[in-house]
Amino acid sequence: MASGTYIRSIIVGTYFYSIFDVSYMWFDISNHFHAVNILTLNLGIHLGWTPWLIENLENANSSLNVTIDQITWIASIPQIGDLIGGFIVFLVGNHMGRRFMLFCSLILLLFSWMMLLLYDTVLAIYTIRAVMGISAGMCFPLILIYFSEIALVNHRGMVTSSQAFSMKLGVLLMYIYSAFVPSKNTFIFPTMLVVLSGLLLLTVPETPYYLVLHKNYEEAKKSLTRLRQTFEEKEIQMIVKDTENCVAKCKWKDLFLVSNNRKVLLVVTSIVVTSQFAGNAIILAYINDIFIAFGKKSSMKLLTSCTGTIGCVSTACTMLLVDRMGRKTIFLVSVIGGGISSFIIGTCSFLLEKNYHVDVVSSIAVIGIFLFAFMTSLGQPSIMYVLTSELFAPNVRTFGAAYQSCLSTICLFIVSKMFGIVMKGIDMYVMFFVFVGFTIINVLIIAFLVPETKRKTFREIQDILGNKKSASVYVIQFRNNTSLSTE
Repeated sequence: MASGTYIRSIIVGTYFYSIFDVSYMWFDISNHFHAVNILTLNLGIHLGWTPWLIENLENANSSLNVTIDQITWIASIPQIGDLIGGFIVFLVGNHMGRRFMLFCSLILLLFSWMMLLLYDTVLAIYTIRAVMGISAGMCFPLILIYFSEIALVNHRGMVTSSQAFSMKLGVLLMYIYSAFVPSKNTFIFPTMLVVLSGLLLLTVPETPYYLVLHKNYEEAKKSLTRLRQTFEEKEIQMIVKDTENCVAKCKWKDLFLVSNNRKVLLVVTSIVVTSQFAGNAIILAYINDIFIAFGKKSSMKLLTSCTGTIGCVSTACTMLLVDRMGRKTIFLVSVIGGGISSFIIGTCSFLLEKNYHVDVVSSIAVIGIFLFAFMTSLGQPSIMYVLTSELFAPNVRTFGAAYQSCLSTICLFIVSKMFGIVMKGIDMYVMFFVFVGFTIINVLIIAFLVPETKRKTFREIQDILGNKKSASVYVIQFRNNTSLSTE
């Protein structure tokens, strides 16, 4: 127990040291980076709460008598909220401001955690999960947009992928926290973290894109000065002018009417659908049930914490490698590794059904789950965020991020319902073999459709995609701390 606590302390400490030290040196936006990333940490805690909740509801001593169908709805209903939140961003993301909407999502998150005091009916749980989902659905695309609009080109992948890293850490923290804290007190730590996020967001400036869109040029200059710290007035004026040219025409219809945007929609739709149906996110919701199915109930909490730790370490590797190895390479390695581990888990589940060397098969299955956690965390969530922020043209990026969030939510909802029903009523290996099939499709899509965007400006990415109209648009781009890329 002591050694496990020591290891977890090292991982958490290393994370906070890295984001406070490395981000200060490389990103030059450290304070704002930390403030927004702590909000992402909250979302991870929300995800990590799901398996704990399901375990307690399935407990024989639970005060609520829930059915299998209700359990699957409890696991899936946040996706409905996610869809609503993403749709809200799609409608008003370019009108209300990134920071204001992040505050709104924080209020919803705080409300949902406080509602745990009413945790005595299934309806209350449905409501809590739905409100959490709305908050998450708003946060994910907004944080994605915020990071992509303030990051340096050479480190944009690292900054954007840090969103997935913080989320994984939140999952791990909730795994550990819920293992040692009484059920009635689980809301205390998340609530305190939400309040801290709100206080830190007061220090975060609005992005220059939004300010110039609303012709608030003086505030845009102040925002750029706070973000960049060392720019001369002449450079700030050039950036403001370029931003104005970029976002002057901002219509959601361009997402579907411009041929290049339709091409990006095809790419994003393909990788989101195949990735979600390859099971890269569903493990989080049913991790406890999966370990129990392999006969590991007695060591379930330790194994769950180990799984979360592995996810954190893997996502940290993505942050360090994404701007060196490239998005496409890491994505392919992650997807192929996830497919191999899904095949291992599915095979072990099949052999377990046949009572074939139960102890050995169960141990191999645990290794397969750990491998799945590492490989799927290595690139899939992070790179999907990065590609969404980079492939869409600046004038439709808000709509594109919201679309990606909504589509991902719909797919995750379907997979959550299917997995719960299949696991309880049929055989678990069926779903894992389905995951393998979608993984093969995903590999082909990434290999032939996804372009490499490493260290390329938004304009260069649009050139690669073949959109001459978008390529001629001025875009804010920073190749290093003092140089500005303009046409």
